[in-house]
Amino acid sequence: MGFDTHTIKYLLAAQAGGVSFERVATIGRQALTLNARELRSVFEFFGERLSAGDAKAILEEADGYADELFRRLGAASVDSVDASEYESATIIHDLNQPIPDDLRDRFTLLIDGGSLEHVFNVPVALRNCMEMVAIGGHYVSVNPANNFFGHGFYQFSPELFFRAFSPENGYEVDRIIAFETRPRSTWYLVRDPREVHRRVRLENRRPVHLIAQARRIVPAAIFAQTPQQFKYSDLWSDGDRKPPKRTPRGVFAHLHAAWKRETNRLIQATVKPRFNPKVFARVAPEPLRQGRFESRADGVQPASASAPSNASSSGATSQT
Repeated sequence: MGFDTHTIKYLLAAQAGGVSFERVATIGRQALTLNARELRSVFEFFGERLSAGDAKAILEEADGYADELFRRLGAASVDSVDASEYESATIIHDLNQPIPDDLRDRFTLLIDGGSLEHVFNVPVALRNCMEMVAIGGHYVSVNPANNFFGHGFYQFSPELFFRAFSPENGYEVDRIIAFETRPRSTWYLVRDPREVHRRVRLENRRPVHLIAQARRIVPAAIFAQTPQQFKYSDLWSDGDRKPPKRTPRGVFAHLHAAWKRETNRLIQATVKPRFNPKVFARVAPEPLRQGRFESRADGVQPASASAPSNASSSGATSQT
């Protein structure tokens, strides 16, 4: 999908929060999709004045790709992984297949800027990404969620990242963010469904992106145990809980259920907020200058988005 204003603001906040850009790799070679004025505005938000010449160099130096941006952020090496040589990626590998040993534990920051949804074998591709990150390094993804029907093979749910980037797999989630893909859209920290004991659902009309950031904390055999959605894993582990009895319903019961569903849908569309505050917390913009995430409502982070110590306390964005 490329790096727009939102993604670059996230990366600058991540750097302010301590994420290492020493050895960077992207999944697919990522192009910059903003103009010089927008780029300068993002840098100015973080207190760094970017001249017109510097902005032009970042946007044009590498034929419009993000390589020069990463060097500006301190990268000693910049790589890109792709199945084709079409965009001159530095590492040619099909992520549908396991990675070779020389790619394991290699990068301090691995970024998927919108490529994983185009890879058919997502579990293998995701494991590959997780294995490429060095211990103490970070994985960041910007992937499509709602209303990207037909864009790729898949649209993603927050729970995929919460369950995959787990301590059992050697990771912990720093945070997951959802936002509508508009220039000045609000950003929301997403709660872990396991913590709120409910599915994180969203019904809206505009395209939505998810930003997920996780830190690799220890070596582990990734996906040695297949991740499961919290609802089912909790039900299955509760030996005293029995499945509900299913009894046939008459025609009036079916009509009543259909009426109730439609009524709830209309209420949701006209009265209730699309981003339910029970599972989505608005991000306060100002702390992002220091790479901190705080809820706009109360000045504290939701439990699922609390910043781990040291290099993992990185940031994202609320508005651009």
